[in-house]
Amino acid sequence: MKKNVSIGITHLIGLILLVILLGISSFWALQKVKRMTCRNSRNETRLALLRDSLNLMHDSIRQLHDSLYDTQLFSLANNDEALDYLDKYYGARKDWYAYVRDKLLDESRAHPDRVFPYASVYGPWGISNVRILNHKWLIMSMSDGHQWGEVLMEYEPVGKDSVRFDRLRALLYPPVEQ
Repeated sequence: MKKNVSIGITHLIGLILLVILLGISSFWALQKVKRMTCRNSRNETRLALLRDSLNLMHDSIRQLHDSLYDTQLFSLANNDEALDYLDKYYGARKDWYAYVRDKLLDESRAHPDRVFPYASVYGPWGISNVRILNHKWLIMSMSDGHQWGEVLMEYEPVGKDSVRFDRLRALLYPPVEQ
């Protein structure tokens, strides 16, 4: 009987150790599941944030694309028909846009009264920006440092090295009160 009792105690101790080991491994498994669940939750949150960021970037790219299309819409540089017209009637040039712009700058320095329609109070007028719309028209902004306005001009190449400019309309913005 002693042998049966000692075998029973040995089995009992083994069973207790097995239960303890199963308990410990179950505890570690539960902790691992908790960590994985927490990690998955963080990953899902990160993934949602990344998706939101991606959607915002996609919207920004679409807006930039639309804006770029709008800016290119009225531009000699992107108007093949106008460039073909200039090449056909006035001779082929590598860069009509730069050529017309440079001739306008030359004209504004040599004959400012032909380009700038208003008397300047604060100093000489200068051209701030030029957009050549097509093979006939351009628009420019002008400033004397305090006043500013815009001028719509017609242009036409004359001969090999000249361009004639005619001022069509102009406006001067009212001064901003400080």
